[in-house]
Amino acid sequence: MIGSNALLWVPANEQLTVAKYIYGIAHGLRTLTGGSIPTADQVKEMIAQFSSNADVGKWATLGTSIAALWGGVYPYFGGDTKLALQYLEALAAGLEACAAPYLQPKVVVTA
Repeated sequence: MIGSNALLWVPANEQLTVAKYIYGIAHGLRTLTGGSIPTADQVKEMIAQFSSNADVGKWATLGTSIAALWGGVYPYFGGDTKLALQYLEALAAGLEACAAPYLQPKVVVTA
């Protein structure tokens, strides 16, 4: 999965920003599951919107990678809307799972 280890390579001071970006893309992917299979261009355009509004610098390439992944698998769905939307949902869920640990408040235990 694209996002599974992505945040391990992000410096600690940037992890929250990048996690929010990844989580936002996951939400955006879900907005495209409204019944028909979103084209590769639709996914690319949605991610570009998040990239242009997010201050994530070089980490915007994560969004480009996600768009490329969808563009690569899109032709193989052959009009199978159910399968395509399940794949898109799994992609969104994976991105959310990647970002979730970084979005949780840190608990500091003191003795």
